[in-house]
Amino acid sequence: MQGTSRGDIQHLLHALFGVDVAIGTIDNTLTTLAQASAAAVDQVWHHVNGESGAHADETGWHVRGKLGWMWSAIVAGAEYFRFDPKRDREALFQLIGCFEGILHSDRWGPYALFKPEERQLCHAHLRRDLQAIIDRGG
Repeated sequence: MQGTSRGDIQHLLHALFGVDVAIGTIDNTLTTLAQASAAAVDQVWHHVNGESGAHADETGWHVRGKLGWMWSAIVAGAEYFRFDPKRDREALFQLIGCFEGILHSDRWGPYALFKPEERQLCHAHLRRDLQAIIDRGG
């Protein structure tokens, strides 16, 4: 539960289920879950990076009052998400590694690492741009 405090989880468990759980138990459970899911997360990352096409994006995500970034890479049959405090080329590399397919993305600078023939601009962004031209008139 990225960005949710242990105390908030504790209050939520009590409010929803009437269960009182110690903060240490919550922390241990989250650590166990992270360890248990690590292999599956790694498998998804490799699946995404082995595909011929992927959609990538990042969006602002506040954690403990600080702005970070929730990154996503989506392919047929899999979605890979990771949080990074930065929105830079290194964070992009952590998301998609040495991806060799066609990357669908917006125009944000680090995506320009991909050659034009390796990149497809997001259709929603293109549609929004065309609509702005139409709305401007003349």
